[in-house]
Amino acid sequence: MKRVVLRPRGGRARPLRSDTLFGLLAWGVREVAGRGALDRLLEPPSGAEDEPALVVTSAFPCAAERSWFPRPVDEGPGLQDDATLLARIGGGAPATDPAPPPSAPHDLFFLAYGRAEPWLEGALRYLERAGFGGGAARGESGYDVTLEETSFVRPARPGELGLLLSLCFPTATERAALATAARERSDVRYQVERRRGVVGGRRLSVARPFKKAVTMLREGSVLPVAGVGAAPVVGRVEAEGEAFDVRQPGYGFFVPWTGGGA
Repeated sequence: MKRVVLRPRGGRARPLRSDTLFGLLAWGVREVAGRGALDRLLEPPSGAEDEPALVVTSAFPCAAERSWFPRPVDEGPGLQDDATLLARIGGGAPATDPAPPPSAPHDLFFLAYGRAEPWLEGALRYLERAGFGGGAARGESGYDVTLEETSFVRPARPGELGLLLSLCFPTATERAALATAARERSDVRYQVERRRGVVGGRRLSVARPFKKAVTMLREGSVLPVAGVGAAPVVGRVEAEGEAFDVRQPGYGFFVPWTGGGA
């Protein structure tokens, strides 16, 4: 698993959700490794036992040696520090005086795993030069990137209760399992959000750029892991002499969760 730290060069860090991050990394893979590598990155899992080529969390604040993660959605808005998260993953009580999130400006970090990890560094170096979104010329999306191995947490396995660290688009089978779990278990809590984006942003000009809106699980949802979600087709565009499907990145990054004390 990789931990990626983004240090803003100017101004303050801008929010980067997991679907946006995945899309940016896909552009980076395309630029440095070619269209074939991009197709392999976007290829859906072949079955229940196969994992996506890449799963990423949303970006969260970090400072010095400490990082912050989402709290379960039923605890209200806010973040928990890494020591609190580890204690609650292990079923223990959180620290009595958890560290508060840093005030702006601060760095961001995200976690990533999957068979496409070898492409990450090249994609990130491209984005380090080109920017992570609009406003790059004004320094609003420019970051210095640090990439490192980490074993801080592991992905949750199917059947475990998981804390979601990304957006997630569950498959029909996963939605049915979630509905059953929500009826039968008191430790399931989740929130959903409608997401709709633009194809390509400033990197690709298309006549009809808007993606179809989809409903996704939000960061901080707690539910039994039935799979890692999907990347549904949300449009089809023609650009640069070819037509291709547009997908909404919706693979969920879950970590095992027991909750501990609230």
